[in-house]
Amino acid sequence: MRAEFETRSSPAAGFGPVDWKAVDEAILRARRLRAEALADHISHAARLLAGWVAGLLGRIRHARRRRADTVALMTLDNRLLDDIGLKRSDLTAAAYGDVPLRAARPEPVRRPAEVHPLPAREPQPGAGAKDLGRAA
Repeated sequence: MRAEFETRSSPAAGFGPVDWKAVDEAILRARRLRAEALADHISHAARLLAGWVAGLLGRIRHARRRRADTVALMTLDNRLLDDIGLKRSDLTAAAYGDVPLRAARPEPVRRPAEVHPLPAREPQPGAGAKDLGRAA
């Protein structure tokens, strides 16, 4: 390579004397810059690839979790599904989070028996007003 420069850059060709040290430094600097640029591109590509793989693994993990949730819900009986507000036809959609859980069927309100005043107790023979809880 230096021989080409010597023939083309001889003083007879109109060029001044060649500073080979400066040429060698320029070549080394260009190689270093090229290596740095290549390293930056490779690093960027590696980060992109790592992000893509992480996203893919996350989607696979999420799909496996949804499938496991679906299988777990399928093992429940209809009465238990009804208690949590699902129908058997909703299981896959519920595992994917597409079905809002309905509130379980509310228990009927159990009201205490109508409050009736207690019948007045008949006084027992020999019992005074004090025994009945009434003032005399």
